[in-house]
Amino acid sequence: RVPPGRRRLERAAMDASRPPARIFAVSDVHYDHPGAHEWGRSLSGELYRDDAIILAGDIGDTYDAVRLCLRQFRRCFRRVFYVPGNHDMWIRPKGQHS
Repeated sequence: RVPPGRRRLERAAMDASRPPARIFAVSDVHYDHPGAHEWGRSLSGELYRDDAIILAGDIGDTYDAVRLCLRQFRRCFRRVFYVPGNHDMWIRPKGQHS
């Protein structure tokens, strides 16, 4: 078993030798609203492979929306950082919205 933190250090060492990356930030994606899934799927799977994105809150009102949104952005970006917003802090059961 790999000691906690070791994998993170190994990944950081690998990243140190990579070319510079861009860092993007977006908020209020609301992945459970109409059109959000289509927008997420329209993001390039290649254009951002070396980049990072900060998802700065309000990506969904339900667990499924948050899970699907994080999965989609992970397909496009090398690193995804997520900071919950006020909508994300009150996750509702599947199918219930605020």
